[in-house]
Amino acid sequence: MEKLGYDDVHQIFKVINESNFEQIRLEFGNLKIDLKKSASSAPVAGAPPLSAEGPKILNLVPVTAPMLGLFFRSSKPGEPPLVKPGQEVREEDVVCIIEVLQERHPVKSGVRGRIKQVCARDGQLVEFKQPLFLVEP
Repeated sequence: MEKLGYDDVHQIFKVINESNFEQIRLEFGNLKIDLKKSASSAPVAGAPPLSAEGPKILNLVPVTAPMLGLFFRSSKPGEPPLVKPGQEVREEDVVCIIEVLQERHPVKSGVRGRIKQVCARDGQLVEFKQPLFLVEP
């Protein structure tokens, strides 16, 4: 069996996200993937969809997703969020986790400033370059 690449995983998440299915099971040889949408995958209420360029007008810098995956505010289930609105961050501070195929990847802020807004919900599927946080430098 050929290995799944980033583009394959991206396409799987995209199809699931855009489908009406609540749950799907995929099997590729010995690899079995069970995906289930949760209520938390809906957009944040009251927060309009953002582009990476839009916040710059408001003097806010977006912290964007470095990859497609599931967004988590804490490093482990049950732990408090890594950052909260109003909190000061430095460039090297880890602000969230992106999970891809059960591998957790820390995301650093890349900017010094104060968290003004969280733009994604725990467990939400986020796309590459999607804004996760807005930071006031």
